[in-house]
Amino acid sequence: MGPRLHDELGQDDWDSENWSNYLKTGSPYSPDELTEEEFWPSGPDLRPDGYTADWDKISSSVRIKKGYRCEKCKVIIKDRPKLLHVHHVNRDKTDNATQNLMVLCAICHSEQDGHGHLYEQIMREDLAYLLALRRLTK
Repeated sequence: MGPRLHDELGQDDWDSENWSNYLKTGSPYSPDELTEEEFWPSGPDLRPDGYTADWDKISSSVRIKKGYRCEKCKVIIKDRPKLLHVHHVNRDKTDNATQNLMVLCAICHSEQDGHGHLYEQIMREDLAYLLALRRLTK
């Protein structure tokens, strides 16, 4: 059976449980009514990490358009692409609208809400490199 969409069950027919489920998850069905794939459909165009299949192309294009410059601290990073990230402002990895994408160095990205874990992933030598670039940029 394919994923059940909320419009298969008319909103006029929803009971309080349907509404409660919808407000929490976007689906009127409870998790025990659906398989995991039905409840959290990944869609054919999503990678296992939740990004769209064309994310690498999109993020590369955004970096180029922004001149490889961090939009917060203004460092330019062309030679170490892993240190220049493209951040989803609204934290929705599938929302690749231009206004939702922000080019950030690894440090600035780690300072965004919910992204503190990224700081721990920056290697010591990369951190030193970014800090040196920041001093030169000021």
